[in-house]
Amino acid sequence: MKVVLTGVDPNLYLPGYFSLSTLVAKLGGIIFCNAAGLVVGTEGAWTHLMSILTHQLLRLPFFAPLQAKPSTRLQLLAAASAVAVSSAFASPLGGVLFSIEVTATYYLISNYMKAFVGALGAAIVVQVTTTTIVQSHPSIYKIEFPSAAAPIINIPLAIPLGVFLGLLSALLIRIVRFLSDKRTAWRKSSSTVVRVLVTWVDPLCVVVLTSVLSFSPSAPYISPPDLPRFYMSANASSISNAVVDGFVPVVLLPLAITLSVPTGVGLPTFVMGAALGRVYGSLLTSALPDWNLLPQAYALIGAASMTGASTRTVSTAVIALETSASLAYMLPIFAATLVAIETSRAFATQSVYDATVNDLPYLPCLDFADDTTTADDIKEPHVIFVTRKPTLVSILVALNRMPGHDIPVVESEANRMLLGRISSRALCRVVARYYDAADL
Repeated sequence: MKVVLTGVDPNLYLPGYFSLSTLVAKLGGIIFCNAAGLVVGTEGAWTHLMSILTHQLLRLPFFAPLQAKPSTRLQLLAAASAVAVSSAFASPLGGVLFSIEVTATYYLISNYMKAFVGALGAAIVVQVTTTTIVQSHPSIYKIEFPSAAAPIINIPLAIPLGVFLGLLSALLIRIVRFLSDKRTAWRKSSSTVVRVLVTWVDPLCVVVLTSVLSFSPSAPYISPPDLPRFYMSANASSISNAVVDGFVPVVLLPLAITLSVPTGVGLPTFVMGAALGRVYGSLLTSALPDWNLLPQAYALIGAASMTGASTRTVSTAVIALETSASLAYMLPIFAATLVAIETSRAFATQSVYDATVNDLPYLPCLDFADDTTTADDIKEPHVIFVTRKPTLVSILVALNRMPGHDIPVVESEANRMLLGRISSRALCRVVARYYDAADL
C-alpha cells in the first residue's frame, strides 16, 4: 500500500494486486496461517483486503465518478488502510495514526477526514460485535489500574525498558531483512530444486519449528491473542514462561513473515513487548517493593515500545492506551516508546515493514542534510509528452512509450511549460477519430 499511495500504477508494478482472486487467496491465507499457529499478525493482511474491497467497489457504475479521479481514488485507498488497522486493533484513533505512519511518507491532509470517518464506522461495528455477540468488554486488554495517575518515578524506570526493546527490535529487523533477501533470491533461482524447496519444504519446516517452540508440556497453553491480556493482568506470575514468550518470537516471527503468506507484525511484537515488560516489572517490584510499582503496567509499556520500535510508529502508544482503556500510564508509555524507536533507528535504518519490501518503487523517507544531489543530477532529459497542438506522430509515440498512463501536456516543443495531463484513453479516442475522418 505504501507503493500504491505513492502514486505508482499498481497495474504496472503490482499486477493482480487488487483482483478478486487475490482477495480470496489473502482471506484464506490469513485464516490458515493463524489456524496453523504461525507467529504472524493480521493488520497487514486486513489492510490489503480492505484496499481490494475499495478498488472493487470503485469499479461499480455508481462510484464511476470517484474512480475517474486518481487523487480521490488514492484518498479512499488511504481511508481503507485506516479502516483495516482500526478494525484489527479495535483502536479508531491509534489505527488511523498507525496507518498514516506505516503507509505514507508524506500524507495529504485531505485524506484525514475520510480516514477518521471510516475508522469511526469500523470502531462502531467492532464495539457492537464485541459487546452484543461476543459479550466481552469493548476494550481488548482492559487493565484495572488505580484511579490516581501513575507515580512519576515510572517515567525514568520505563526508559531502560525502552532501550532494551529498541535493541531487540533492531536485531529483529536485521534478521527479517536477511531472510527476506535470501528467500527472494531463492525464489528467483534458476534451479528447479531450489524453487521447489523454498515453495513447499521451507514453509513446512517453519510450521514444524513453530509447533515445537510454541507448545511447552510444563506450561498451560495460552493462545497468542490472549497472551497480552494475560501478562497485563495481576495473575501472571511465572517469569520463565514470560521470558520464553518474549524471546521465542525473535526466531519465529522473521521466519513466518518472510514466507509468501499473508502476515502482519502487530500482535507478535505486542506479545513480545508485553511478556518482556512483565519480566522487567516483576524484577523491579522485587527489587523495589516499597515503591508502589505495578508489573502489569510495564507489560503495557513494553507492548507499546516493542511494537513502536519494530514498526517505527509512535501511534502504537495511542493504540496501547485505547486497548487498555486507561490513561494512567500515558507518560511512561510515550517516553519508553520514543526511546525504543530512536534506539532501534540507531542500529537499523528500516522498519520491519520496509525490510520486507524488495525492489518496489515506494517513496522512502531520506535525510537530505548532507546530500549534495541537485535536480540536474536526477532529472530525465528524454521526457514523454504531447504539446497543446500535437501531431499524430507525437501522439502515437507517446502512446507507444507510455501505454495506459496519463501523459503530460506542455505548451510547445520550445516552451515546455506544463499545462496538465491527458489520459491514454482520451488520446486513443483522438487517434480513432482521426482515422475515421481520414478513412484509414
